[in-house]
Amino acid sequence: MTTRTSASYRLTLTVGLCFLVALMEGLDLQAAGIAAVGIAHAFALDKMQMGWIFSAGILGLLPGALVGGMLADRYGRKRILIASVALFGLFSLATAISWDFSSLVFARLMTGVGLGAALPNLIALTSEAAGPRFRGTAVSLMYCGVPIGAALAAALGFSGLASAWQTVFWVGGVIPLLLVPLLMRWLPESQVYTQQTQVAAAPLRALFAPATASATLLLW
Repeated sequence: MTTRTSASYRLTLTVGLCFLVALMEGLDLQAAGIAAVGIAHAFALDKMQMGWIFSAGILGLLPGALVGGMLADRYGRKRILIASVALFGLFSLATAISWDFSSLVFARLMTGVGLGAALPNLIALTSEAAGPRFRGTAVSLMYCGVPIGAALAAALGFSGLASAWQTVFWVGGVIPLLLVPLLMRWLPESQVYTQQTQVAAAPLRALFAPATASATLLLW
C-alpha cells in the first residue's frame, strides 16, 4: 500500500466512523424533545421541571468539551472519543430506565458530558487525518451526521415506532455502545498525537537503550 493510498484509507475510515458517532450525537441531542410528552406524562412533571430535563443535557456539553479536549491531548484522541461514546451511550440507556425526576436530570446531564467530550475529538481526528488540503471538506462531511441524526430522531418520533418515550433513548444508547468495538478496532489514532508522543518519549528511550541503560541506572 502506497503512502497516498494509506492516507486515503485512513481518512475514509476516520470520516466514516466519526460520521456515525456524529449521527448518534444528533439523535441524542434531539431525543429529549422527541420524548418530551411521554416523559412529562410518565413522571407528572410541570413546565419548570421539563425545562431542567431539556437544559441538563446542554449544560453537560461545555464541561464535557473542555475536559474531553484536555484529556485527549494527554491520552490520545481515539481513547477519549471511545470513552465519550461509551459514556453517552450508557447514560442514554440510564435515561430510559430513570425512576424519578432527579435520576432523569442526572442521566441527561451525564449524557451531555459524553456528547460534549466526543465533539472536539471528532473534529480533531477528522481534521488531522485530512490534512490542510481536505480539512474543511472532511470536517463538513463528518459533521453532517449531527443534523442527519437529529432528523432520524424526529422521523422515529413521527413514525410511531417510538410509541413508548423510552424507545429513542434505547436507540441512542445501544447503537453507540455497538460502535465502541468498531472504533477500537478500526479508528486510526491521530498521526499528530502519535508523532507528539514519539517525540516526547524519545529522550526516555535513549536513556534506557541497551547501550546506555547501565549507565543510566548507575547515575540514578
